[in-house]
Amino acid sequence: MNITFLLHFSWLFERDEARADVYPMVRYWIENNDSDLEKIRAIATLLYIWNIGYYGRAGKNFSFAVNNVEEIYYKQKFNKLLNSLKNHELSNIDLNKYKIEIKEIYRLVKSCTGFGVAATSKLLHIIHPELFIMWDKAICNHYHDIHKKKGMWHLKGHDVCYFEFLKEMQKEIKDILRQSSIKKVEQGLNEISGYKKTIVKGLDEVNYMIITVPEKKHEMRKRLRFRNR
Repeated sequence: MNITFLLHFSWLFERDEARADVYPMVRYWIENNDSDLEKIRAIATLLYIWNIGYYGRAGKNFSFAVNNVEEIYYKQKFNKLLNSLKNHELSNIDLNKYKIEIKEIYRLVKSCTGFGVAATSKLLHIIHPELFIMWDKAICNHYHDIHKKKGMWHLKGHDVCYFEFLKEMQKEIKDILRQSSIKKVEQGLNEISGYKKTIVKGLDEVNYMIITVPEKKHEMRKRLRFRNR
């Protein structure tokens, strides 16, 4: 991936995604509050707005999302694993060295109430935005197919699948950083968005715009054809 490609799709994301402003608000909320309760509410806000369909179908309100986050936030094992990874970034971490911790923390979050692939990665990312990259069902499906073509056999959306996804994303980041420094890349992202955006978040926006958005449009066309029969 080249820098122009990354910046272009980050710009498209900021222009076209109606929920784009939620992310910097939540980041600011977390970074400027010492209260654990306020941080939990901030994370729950991100999950609730981006997964409103899930909460609506389940008949659950915002308090349910807060309780979901609270369930994992105070787990001793979660905090121990997070602490072991806190000084590492996706751009330079030795993923194989921390494979056990990454898989374990992903598995731990995903096992909690209300956490599917999207919510799990969102929680991990918003707490550690330099390391964990977000994905959703469409992105997960896309990369799981790539894994299968490479001869990997694991459950879609589970810890091994996410770990392999991180490896793919690290390769993309290293390609970008062969062209420029991380400081210059993130400066470009910041100029587009108006807030401090990590290269990891920028890469998520590329995935979202080239995988998730077309998938959503495809599903919408299918529903429209079904209604018009």
